[in-house]
Amino acid sequence: MTAPSFPMPFVVAHEAFIPDALNAHGDPIDKWAPATARSVYGAGPAMSNEPKLVGQDRVIVDVVLLVPPGQVYGPRDRVTLAGNVFECVGYPESTEFNPFGKHFGAVVNLRRVEG
Repeated sequence: MTAPSFPMPFVVAHEAFIPDALNAHGDPIDKWAPATARSVYGAGPAMSNEPKLVGQDRVIVDVVLLVPPGQVYGPRDRVTLAGNVFECVGYPESTEFNPFGKHFGAVVNLRRVEG
């Protein structure tokens, strides 16, 4: 399957999650690889929601990132988009097996939680 040529005018920073990372005492910690720049097609609009509870101050922001074929993202990876750090939710949704004979890339679901 061939990949079409689309412009990739946007750059994001990607940090791969390192599973099973341990601190100096052997305790499990959350750790990410150093950020690398990646060119992407673009992103959808940020959609936010918050629970309808009195005193609640949590806001959840979801965004979809449109990436070219060959870029690998995994659960818990971090993506910095427009100055905001998001975490990948699940695995990318590939467009590889579509009826058009071209692999357009993938949709990466991102989430940021504030509060």
